Amino acid sequence: ESASVLTSPTASGATGTNVGSYTNTASGNAADGNYNLTFVNGALTIGRASATVTGNSASGTYSGVAQGVSGFTVTGLVNNESASVLTSPTASGATGTNVGSYTNTASGNAADGNYNLTYVDGGLRIGKAHLTVTPDNVAKRFGKSIELTAYGVAGLQNGETVGSVTLSSEGAKAFAPLSGSPYDIIASNAGGGTFDAANYQIAYNRGLLTVLPGFNTPVDSSILAALDRLLIPVKLEDDQYAGGLTSVRLVLRFTPERSGVIVVMLPAAQLMRDFSFWFPLPHEVAAEMPPSTETLSMADGRSLPGWLAYRRSDRTFVAHHVPQGDLPVSLIMTSGKKRWQVIITNENQKGPM
Repeated sequence: ESASVLTSPTASGATGTNVGSYTNTASGNAADGNYNLTFVNGALTIGRASATVTGNSASGTYSGVAQGVSGFTVTGLVNNESASVLTSPTASGATGTNVGSYTNTASGNAADGNYNLTYVDGGLRIGKAHLTVTPDNVAKRFGKSIELTAYGVAGLQNGETVGSVTLSSEGAKAFAPLSGSPYDIIASNAGGGTFDAANYQIAYNRGLLTVLPGFNTPVDSSILAALDRLLIPVKLEDDQYAGGLTSVRLVLRFTPERSGVIVVMLPAAQLMRDFSFWFPLPHEVAAEMPPSTETLSMADGRSLPGWLAYRRSDRTFVAHHVPQGDLPVSLIMTSGKKRWQVIITNENQKGPM
């Protein structure tokens, strides 16, 4: 048989929207037809939906002023409900000026009205601003050193300043060869001032240092008169040693305060014709420099003339078919921080090199 044999049982039904339990009441006659009836109520149970409360997040670039984020958003709400149906969620907000991460903390009750809530923090992230440091392009003359101090800065925020930048260049040395010009100026280590390097992504551009030809400096006659030691005879093209004053002489030894001076004197008669000669570097000088570290140029920074060469293999100067009128010449030899002036002249020469 089915329930259709009974005439009295009914159920009230249960309806609800919010979280809770709603009774569906069963009722009727205790005796119905062939049956004694017992009635047990039913129920409608509505549980909480799950939703997530997330603190708002934001990102920015360092600007030198405070930045912030506040508030929260809720996901998982049903039937187009808004966060206004919740009473407990809050967000702390996050404020910061310097580069870094700042937390916007979301909090509240685990159960709020019709929802079980999960909380996720948001945050504010401030990234580095871009800063560019560019050395000024400069020029100097061969034979003169230069202190590099000038640079430009782009990208500083809110009136901040850079106090110092390290600038360096191989061309800043007094006797940096003209052949290497222009030289890069390398910038690094921006610091000081009112800015904080931690707030910037710093890019260093390169500047250019141009080395211009120097000026030949007259040789002081007192240097030529101060020859303190006869070292090595010059060998002429006829494979004979020249006599008399024809020699290689170490006039001044190198010191940190001054260049060394080497004077090579040739017989005046040789200067009247196309001739050749060669001579070794004085051993007192060679002993002060590691092998193959020498660099040579004219005193004004130009390359050696075509008729003059220096063999590093045996540290010998070789002159082939010297054109008439090309002497005297003044050369600069450097090795590390050591420097010598090499003067090739004749025994009667007193004028400028």
